[in-house]
Amino acid sequence: MAGVQYRTSKIGEALIDALDGFVADGRLEAAQANLILEQFDKSTGKYLASSTVKAMLKGDLHTYRSFDEIYTLLVKDCEIKLHTARRDARDQTGSQVTLKADMVKLICQDAKIGQRPS
Repeated sequence: MAGVQYRTSKIGEALIDALDGFVADGRLEAAQANLILEQFDKSTGKYLASSTVKAMLKGDLHTYRSFDEIYTLLVKDCEIKLHTARRDARDQTGSQVTLKADMVKLICQDAKIGQRPS
């Protein structure tokens, strides 16, 4: 099942918590909750495949780890500038945001990992 890794994102965890609450209250069947999660996986993967994000990161690298093609970086005094745009949009205007923090933890994964057959 491709795209299941998105369920561990903050929005994926929030969706799972909400669906668990609905199932516990009897407002949804477990099968319906699973269908919603499968659609979340497909929609998230489709959106990310059609979007581009240009990022610039400045800071002091505190820690770097690499295991199983998953990379973890801890960056001190970090400034991140993000510019987003849709690949298929005719109007290439996007949004730009600057984030600053004392410490940032980045967990990165090769985009092709989710597409590999298991």
